[in-house]
Amino acid sequence: MRYLLLLIIFLLSVGSLQAQSTDTIEYYLKHNMQRCEPVFATYYRIGVREGQWWKVKDFYMDSKFKKSEGYYTKYENDSFSHKEGIHYTYYSNGKLHDKVTYVNNLKEGIFKAYDTTGRLKDSIFYKNDLPNKFGYGWYRDGTVRFKGVYDTAATGIGEEWEYHHNGKLSSYGKTSKGYLLDSIWTYYHENGNISSLETYLADSLKGIICYNEDGTVYENSDCKPVLFATAEYNVNHFISENIRYPKKAINRNIEGVVIVAFTVEVDGSIDNIHAIGRHIAGGCEEEAIRVIKLMPKWKPCKHHNRIVRMFFTQPVTFRLE
Repeated sequence: MRYLLLLIIFLLSVGSLQAQSTDTIEYYLKHNMQRCEPVFATYYRIGVREGQWWKVKDFYMDSKFKKSEGYYTKYENDSFSHKEGIHYTYYSNGKLHDKVTYVNNLKEGIFKAYDTTGRLKDSIFYKNDLPNKFGYGWYRDGTVRFKGVYDTAATGIGEEWEYHHNGKLSSYGKTSKGYLLDSIWTYYHENGNISSLETYLADSLKGIICYNEDGTVYENSDCKPVLFATAEYNVNHFISENIRYPKKAINRNIEGVVIVAFTVEVDGSIDNIHAIGRHIAGGCEEEAIRVIKLMPKWKPCKHHNRIVRMFFTQPVTFRLE
């Protein structure tokens, strides 16, 4: 009887351990939200089963603040999916970035987004994952940045206006069923002149005419958007030629990857340079930032025939030989 009791206790203990291992899932994520080893991580994720759902939280590796939290109903192929309930995302300083409710993995109700100071910057109604009724966006000074008006049947049919910070119209166009770009969308330079006329059919760009800021037709045949800023040199080679392994990191045998975030400005210069994700210390973050600051100008991003700023990340690897 004593041996039988011990066997039952052992089996219960094993069952408890197995339940714990399957009811809590933890792993690390790179800046692009792909799984990775801790040394390459920008975020840390933990999912805890609560009944039939999973409560999933992501954390910034550097600040330790939450990046996001919400419920999922499925965990398959090493991934959480099918959102339910209220989902939140946060800035790295802990401030709320946005919140929205999901029903059967579809946005439902009011989506609200905030800037880093906590001010409301976007508010849009959703029904069945499509914009419904109206939506607005604001600059930090309170002036309107975006306005959308949609039908109340949740078809996605509507009209949208965007505005430059100076109050002049930035774009206007219509959306068709399914919230797809449709007909002619007109984009404007900050001086009020048209920058491009773009013809869409079911979200597919069919034709584009570009204009210079003075209103004349853009003669260059290459009028297609440049969706990503690019360096006209080998960035990885530039980094390897200019990197200096910090002595402190060498003495401490520190290796790893530093993720550097930066902005490519409208003139191609590099600005707002900072390290994100897990810090490996030993002076590696400071050295990575120093090298990125040395980079020559990039070719800036061009969208709707307008030069725009763009955010980038660049990994810098420190490896002892």
